[in-house]
Amino acid sequence: MVKVKIEPGNTITTTLLQGGGAISEIEGTIIDPEPEPTDSFRLIQDYGAVGDGQTDDTDAIQHACDDSASTGNVVVPGTRADSSKPVFIVRRRGTCSMARRTSRYCIAVKSNTKIDGLKACEFKLGDGEDALIFTNIDQDGGNSNIHFKGFELNGHRRTQSDQPQNTAQENGGIGMDNVRDSSFVDIHAWNVKVYGGNWLRAVGCEFTRLLCEHSDADGWNFGLGGFECRSCTFEDIWAVDTAQNYTKANGQPLQGNPVKLVVIDSAAIGRLGGKNVTGGVKPQGTTRNLTFDLVDFDGGPRSTANSGLKCQGDQQTADPSRWVNGIRTKKLRAVNCAAEGLRMSHASDCVVDDAYLENCGEDASGREQPSMVFREVCRDCGVNKMQIKNGKGVGVELRKPDVQNVWTKELYVDGVTGNAIRNGSNGTYTVDYAEMRNVQRHHASASGLVIIKHLKADKPLSTSGNVRVERFERF
Repeated sequence: MVKVKIEPGNTITTTLLQGGGAISEIEGTIIDPEPEPTDSFRLIQDYGAVGDGQTDDTDAIQHACDDSASTGNVVVPGTRADSSKPVFIVRRRGTCSMARRTSRYCIAVKSNTKIDGLKACEFKLGDGEDALIFTNIDQDGGNSNIHFKGFELNGHRRTQSDQPQNTAQENGGIGMDNVRDSSFVDIHAWNVKVYGGNWLRAVGCEFTRLLCEHSDADGWNFGLGGFECRSCTFEDIWAVDTAQNYTKANGQPLQGNPVKLVVIDSAAIGRLGGKNVTGGVKPQGTTRNLTFDLVDFDGGPRSTANSGLKCQGDQQTADPSRWVNGIRTKKLRAVNCAAEGLRMSHASDCVVDDAYLENCGEDASGREQPSMVFREVCRDCGVNKMQIKNGKGVGVELRKPDVQNVWTKELYVDGVTGNAIRNGSNGTYTVDYAEMRNVQRHHASASGLVIIKHLKADKPLSTSGNVRVERFERF
């Protein structure tokens, strides 16, 4: 088959062949052949999988993945005779080292493995199992050209009473370390214990349209301390109903972040977020040189919901190379946070263009928290436009001494139970223009210095400490 473009005024001459077929000659045009498909497809069922939601299909799926890696075939699901969605049961088959710990897994994936579920199949962890569904097998040497697309991961999560808190393993999702030039697209993970997907040392990979529902810890994780991801693209990555129900061996809870990143020089990061989750989107560690198009976080009714966007480097070191740096967020929406809607800590050169923070700042014990905090080591960071509504404590806080050169160009506050601004650092916080309504305490208080160049408020000016308001107006 060929595609032919015929320009006006050109002619086409067709000669019928005696044995059938024809030859066409076109004057003044170029005939562009349509490329033939390069991928060949094999059904998972061809390898012995049943997909009835009861039969153990682990060996068959492993065989299919091995064949895909060696031949280039794309593994796809077949249609069941009863028209139901194929559900492939997998069970634990081995262990491997991942992120300095032993991980159990069901399917070991090699380079060049391709699975396209056509949005019509589900891989389900067997009842009572505790393992990753998929992991790459050559984590020391690395794997490449792995392409997963269009399927569901059902972790078949066990309940809290089934095992001690501190023995949580990576049940239910994808866990890969040291992968390159791979893609993970249109994957829906649910009922997983710790995360839908965990990728460490991913380079040049694509992550698009990932959704995790009902995880007892993080939704999606990219990188870890000492395991950075580089030059990847991220788009439409979300989590719903993730909670810090499990704890690590040191007793600390797994935070329930929808997205955690230790990423360097990413090509693009689109929309990220979560709803009814206990932790926010968290670029951490050595993350640098990223631009988020949108971060959308809703803690829901949880009284333990953490920061909506937490730009926080390594808090255990004074080495700036271990801080987050150069993170820009075009738009942030953070609502119903028990802690801050936005936090910058051990961060430098981080900017949010447009931040909307609503109903933030009251934790489970009723303590008031700031809606936005420049916390601990924070240098050359700011927000171009920030709206704070119904804050349960301070609006904007500078906390700890080492906060330097932080700013907001436009600040809009409508309802806070504490001060609209509190500077507890030794540095200076500068606001070019501010509008403040329903502030129950001071418009600003400072032990360092607060400079507001133009302030409009619905009550007389009220400040405490070292505050300089250059122009003040009443509404």
